[in-house]
Amino acid sequence: MKLTKQQIAFIDIFLMEKNIKYLDVRFELLDHLVSDFENYDNIDLNKYLNSKINFINNFTEKRKSSIHWSYQKQLWLRFFDFFIKIKYVYISILSFMYTYILVFKFETKTALLLAFIPICIMQVISWFFAYNFKNKENKKLISALYIANIMSLPSLFLYVVTPIKDILNQNKILFFIYCFVGICLNIAGLIEVSLKRKATLKKYKILLSN
Repeated sequence: MKLTKQQIAFIDIFLMEKNIKYLDVRFELLDHLVSDFENYDNIDLNKYLNSKINFINNFTEKRKSSIHWSYQKQLWLRFFDFFIKIKYVYISILSFMYTYILVFKFETKTALLLAFIPICIMQVISWFFAYNFKNKENKKLISALYIANIMSLPSLFLYVVTPIKDILNQNKILFFIYCFVGICLNIAGLIEVSLKRKATLKKYKILLSN
């Protein structure tokens, strides 16, 4: 049963009434419901939508989880790119050299300070990218709200250092690995935040044109 523009608009209003506030989630739901409904014959649209309430209510939470883990997966893939892709290898080489000098040429406190300065800078820049949208409508995209979560794991390197400081001080190799991975993971996170921000802005333009 082919839906008219009026019926599609009715579904969109129905979703808004069910508090589906994220534009990208509503767009995906609308696309799914339209496609699914058109597979039926002689069924009332309102009755059909009411039968899908549980599915609609669960869809947003599943989408949040899906986006979160998708972003975390992309973070790790970007991290490993530094070691296996030619165009990114220079990042791991420079990070290796920088970390080596810090760990083996400076005292622990100084090395930590010099390691954390670039990490803090990257955290601030990523925060700016994640939250600084000129158009407030972009904040209605769930994919935009979860961009900042990309840096959750990289930021841990700033917080867990205190309880393991003595261990790092006693083991230079472990200290090197800690700083090296921390710096590389933050660079990977910053790259992903920047790319996801661009993708979100592009996606909003597409949704707005529909």
